[in-house]
Amino acid sequence: CLLCVGWIGFNAGSANAASALAALALVNTIGAAAAGLITWVVIDALRGQVSVSGACVGPVVGLVAITPAAGFVEPGWAILFGVVPTIIIYFIVLYKHHMRFDDTLDVAIVHGIGGIIGAFMTGLFAQLSANPGGANGAFYGHPVQLWYQIAGILTTVGFAAACTAGILIPLKYTIGIRLSADEEMRGLDWIAHGEKWEVQEKPNRAGTSSTTIIGNKSERPPFPNTYARSRSNNKRRSLVKLRSDISQSRYNATRVQPQQSQPQRNNQQLNVKDLPLPV
Repeated sequence: CLLCVGWIGFNAGSANAASALAALALVNTIGAAAAGLITWVVIDALRGQVSVSGACVGPVVGLVAITPAAGFVEPGWAILFGVVPTIIIYFIVLYKHHMRFDDTLDVAIVHGIGGIIGAFMTGLFAQLSANPGGANGAFYGHPVQLWYQIAGILTTVGFAAACTAGILIPLKYTIGIRLSADEEMRGLDWIAHGEKWEVQEKPNRAGTSSTTIIGNKSERPPFPNTYARSRSNNKRRSLVKLRSDISQSRYNATRVQPQQSQPQRNNQQLNVKDLPLPV
């Protein structure tokens, strides 16, 4: 919800005035987001696995796709900007999981490919009737606009790729950009920040246990920057792993275990007359 409000801010706000054009961009933004949400949830339902995360990703796809066209198309086309990119992105995400590509938040797919699709569709459906300061798209007798959009897409992709390479290549050969398998299992919260999250079972008044997620800072990892130091050589990596294992073992041995259940009372209650008389 907060993301959608912010998106409305820069889509509608790009009109630089409280005008009809700003209102058009606002309506298109909301319409594309709603269409993306419904489309993603419907596909999830057809596949038998509706999820909250999907209901969150769908609107983002619609928001990304409508951004190039928010002030240049009529609201009817905005619905299409939410539906078509969401369908394409959905199956690209499935392919990503199948190929085990590492894009945890689907940023490259949702924002990268979603933006490319939106920019391409702008070259098809842009209308002078929506924005006299713009241009008609290929569907409205101005096919050269589609080529302008394609040129813009290629320029943006090339610029982003060059900047990304300029950042990641030096990092790769200095501190590294990948975690080891052991570090991935432990998690960056523990490796980089010394913060460990765990699930504990706590008894409630009814005598059953309830699950609570809590944080623990009682013990710091052996090296706060284990990720960087463990890449110097194999010997140091083994030392770090050994000390981490010892630290984890001490943590498991010393933490306080919650009481799992209330002690059972005897069925036969003691009365005052059952107590021994004082001598």
